[in-house]
Order: sequence, then structure tokens, then C-alpha cells
Amino acid sequence: MSHRRTHPQLSLGEPRSTSWGLPSGRWVLAVVAVMVAALFAPLGGAATAAPAAPASGVVAAGVQLKAKPKPAPAVDFGDNVTIFDDTWTTAEVQAKFDEIHALQVSNEMGTERYGLYFLPGTYGSDDEPLQAKVGYYTEVAGLGASPGDVQINGTIEVYNQCFDDP
Repeated sequence: MSHRRTHPQLSLGEPRSTSWGLPSGRWVLAVVAVMVAALFAPLGGAATAAPAAPASGVVAAGVQLKAKPKPAPAVDFGDNVTIFDDTWTTAEVQAKFDEIHALQVSNEMGTERYGLYFLPGTYGSDDEPLQAKVGYYTEVAGLGASPGDVQINGTIEVYNQCFDDP
């Protein structure tokens, strides 16, 4: 025989109706909570918490465990996004700009969009400046925390079908 006690204020009980014929507040709240939990549950199974990994240097069962840092997953932003870093040579950056400029210079009403982004660093030099042209719907930005984090030695100019291309 089990003795189960429920608190009358905490028990959901049967759904009660309001004067408009709608379920009572507690019952609706419970249904909404279940629906929200279902939305955040991983696909194909119930929501369960993964066991926490032991911290670096923790001794478990007499064995010293050292946690390896996980590498950040590579993010694929698609074919229309290029992120430059300091491994790109000036010639490679120039070639990418030239490729996209050729596609976008007369693409005023087109649907293609491109993003060219620079991680912090210096691009181009006095001996080999970057001379980039940008056409329609091409965004160029530095990804540094402050404007001085990305240095472009050379020019980035906007040319499209409305101007004579020098």
C-alpha cells in the first residue's frame, strides 16, 4: 500500500475550464512547459544531459586524467563567403577579389551576394600592395575587435557597370 500525498496547489489534476471554456492556467502552463521541452530535446530521443567530462588534472580511480582541448569545428559559411587570414598571400587575396569582381561588376539586378572578410592581420605590403575592386552586392569587412586590427596596404575600390573601369 502506497501513501502518496499531493499538494493541492502543486497538483495539475484534470484540466479545468475557465468561464470562456479554456483550460485553467496551471494546466496550460504544464502543457506549454512540455511543448518547450520537446522543442529543445535532441532529435530522435529524449532530452538527457551528457555526463560532464572530468577537469584536467583530476585523479579518477588512481589514474591522472588530462583533458585535451577540443578544436573548434570548422564552420562552412558557403561558397559565397571568404574569410582571409595571414596564410593568404597578397596574390591569392588579389585573385579572389578579381574573381568575384568579374562576376559582380555588371550584376546590378542579380541575386548573387558575396562576403569577403579579413581576420586581424596585415594584407598587402609596400612592395606588393593589394589593389582590389568590388562590384555589386559584395561586402568587405575586417573582423578585428578594433579598426586597427586589420591593415590593408593598397586600395579597395568600388567599380560597377555605371563607371568606366580604369
